[in-house]
Amino acid sequence: MVELSTISEILEKEANVYGDYLMLAARKKQAILDNDMVIMQAVSLEEKALTTKLLALESERMKFLKKEGFKADVTVRDLIKELESPEKEKVQDIVDNLENILDECNKFQKQNKELFKHSTSFINHMIKTFSKGMRNPR
Repeated sequence: MVELSTISEILEKEANVYGDYLMLAARKKQAILDNDMVIMQAVSLEEKALTTKLLALESERMKFLKKEGFKADVTVRDLIKELESPEKEKVQDIVDNLENILDECNKFQKQNKELFKHSTSFINHMIKTFSKGMRNPR
């Protein structure tokens, strides 16, 4: 039987880190809207630190799964099938929360990507406009 405390602890830690990442995504969106490069740089550094935490947790999860006899590519859904009823619900709740957080992160990432795209288009337009003006002075 799978050790509930270890897998649930790892998944909860991952959910917490992704929750922190979600807050950073909101800060990043505001920094993009405000064109605040200082905050953008700070957010990028914090994102790197969170990525390091996530990689460590993923490594911990992989070691745990290997120890429990699972293949490296086992899904959380497959893992939940191995749990007993009260344990199953606890881990399922954690997974549902994690999925919700990841969905929200994905939405922010898509919005931020679009904001960057529009910002870049505007900058390119301004460069072309100024370049034409410099080539054709009155």
